[in-house]
Amino acid sequence: MQHRDEISAGGVVFKRKNGRIQIGFILDPYKKWIFAKGHLEDQDKTIKAAAIRETKEEMGLKSLRVKAPLGQIKFSFKRKNVHIHKVVHYFLMEVRPSEHGTPQKEEKIKAIKWVSVTASRKLLGYKNTMVILDRAITWLKKDKLKRMQRETTNNVVS
Repeated sequence: MQHRDEISAGGVVFKRKNGRIQIGFILDPYKKWIFAKGHLEDQDKTIKAAAIRETKEEMGLKSLRVKAPLGQIKFSFKRKNVHIHKVVHYFLMEVRPSEHGTPQKEEKIKAIKWVSVTASRKLLGYKNTMVILDRAITWLKKDKLKRMQRETTNNVVS
């Protein structure tokens, strides 16, 4: 049996809408809700650049800003008698509240869904990606605390 290594990159995308955080998912061809990701291509100068490109393409988004690296997951599978060892690098990305996105039909992406942080844990289709979602949620909670502290500091009257 042949062996092959693959590297992919993608994004956990969130937006702030009406004072709440929403996390974006795509519906893959296997009817599982996942985060956008894809292979590195020749034009990608970095893994981060690949993550941005793939996420924009698969979700049809325009205004992504990378907020933090979320690490990687590793897994193996067989495809046509080839054993593939895959590493996927993820980044937390923010999009404008007005953007919904459009699924990339050429990649057999069926739909895009935006859900609350709480609902995101139930929706995620592949459990090996839960560690990435947990890191994103931790970052978002810390960011919320920082924002609240700044607001409190700015509202203090001397």
